Amino acid sequence: MQRKGMLSLLVCLFTFSILSAHEKHKPKTAVQNTAAKTTDSLIVSSQSEDTLPYRMPAMKDALFEHLHNKIVHFPIAFGLGAALLFILAKRWPELHKAGLLSAFLGAIFAVAAYFSGQAQEGAFMETPKEWLAELHEKIGIATAVSLWVLVFFGFWKPLKKYAWLWGLVVTGLALIGSFYGGLLAHG
Repeated sequence: MQRKGMLSLLVCLFTFSILSAHEKHKPKTAVQNTAAKTTDSLIVSSQSEDTLPYRMPAMKDALFEHLHNKIVHFPIAFGLGAALLFILAKRWPELHKAGLLSAFLGAIFAVAAYFSGQAQEGAFMETPKEWLAELHEKIGIATAVSLWVLVFFGFWKPLKKYAWLWGLVVTGLALIGSFYGGLLAHG
């Protein structure tokens, strides 16, 4: 019973943190000055971006803009899922293969996240956030390497029983890297 209570508490805390993540994050508004532009006898002196209808960007632009920010969620989710599955596999060994597959998918996506991050890195060069981008990159590389090590732990029989422990290392690195990535994107 105590385990179920602890698991429920962790799920509630995790859910609350996700739901409140962007609570205080307000989009920045840009005021568009259209200095008394006349359109069909309608005079518009200034409008806030919030009052204008949303315009969908071109699909190609929407898909590939900030690609790292889109890809990076996959190695995080697969890595955390793998860690959880390896922990549960101590009790239910049939979950080990699912943990191994999750770790492998996370490691593959981590490589994609690295290259997409390299493509986005230029935006932070010679800015006050340059040091933060470099730190985030180093932690991201460590997380990617740790995911590949987790795959190795899952495959090699003598290390299988320690995969859950290495999964905790992956979890720690992913959470730290995510924190710094969030500061880069939103802070």
